[in-house]
Amino acid sequence: MPQAVVKYTDGQLLGIARSVIPKYFSTVDPIWVAAIAKVESEGDPYAYRYEAHIDDASTGLCQLLLKTTAQWLARDFPKYQKMGVPQTAEDLKHPEMSMYLCGAYMEFLLKHPQNTAKSLEWAFRAYNGDPGGADDDRPRHYGTKIKKALAALETVDPVPVDLSGFVTSDGTIIYSVLAGDTLASLAQKFNCSQADIRKLNPSADLSQLAAGLKVRLVDDHQSGSSSGEGSADIAETRCTHTVVAGDTMWKISRRYGVAMEEIAHWNPGMDMEVIHIGQQVIIMAAANQVHSNVE
Repeated sequence: MPQAVVKYTDGQLLGIARSVIPKYFSTVDPIWVAAIAKVESEGDPYAYRYEAHIDDASTGLCQLLLKTTAQWLARDFPKYQKMGVPQTAEDLKHPEMSMYLCGAYMEFLLKHPQNTAKSLEWAFRAYNGDPGGADDDRPRHYGTKIKKALAALETVDPVPVDLSGFVTSDGTIIYSVLAGDTLASLAQKFNCSQADIRKLNPSADLSQLAAGLKVRLVDDHQSGSSSGEGSADIAETRCTHTVVAGDTMWKISRRYGVAMEEIAHWNPGMDMEVIHIGQQVIIMAAANQVHSNVE
């Protein structure tokens, strides 16, 4: 079953950027990062494009190259390791990780030796074409797109997005470590072993978990019984599911034990391939099935 696309609205992109960028960067405006996400992925956190000629993949909201840009930034510049070093493309699908490293790259480009005028416009072009190609035709066209995105984002209010248990397209959770978390407490919380967590995070320092660190975990809460993802209002055998990051129509149908064709019938006119975070989906499930999936 193909992954249905979940896209963030402009307000949600701005909300995520404002929740991440000011914590780590004083010279990067959150709206710049939101604009990059809007242009690069149209708000799709699962966006992925493999580029065979460089054996690398552009991934996530801000379409960072995993090896060429993201891993290089985090490994070569310790100050950019606040969320850890992304190990796979799945790590870059977490919106906070993507925007954090986008902010790091923009900070780097604003100070780049070739950016003699410390130009924001040059930094945007270099983000697209790398510093050596910032003056080529394609990056110049990219700069025009960014200007339009910035103008659009100026007209919206930021919308908060809960990303505490973001589910990647491979079904694992990327969890944002909170103050006081330990390896033992995470193993208990997610009903897995400490060895499982170490296996999923081979290069992460798990001895002392720092708040904000991204940790991959086995997703044992797909049923929704304890993760708090999504919500439902029970009214006899009818409920309303609120789409969250990581949801697809296939996952929703499995969660409630119904067919996708039935969901389409209950929601006439709804696009079954492209769903949006915050969207309401009507489900007509058996009462015992609804109660088994919602606390």
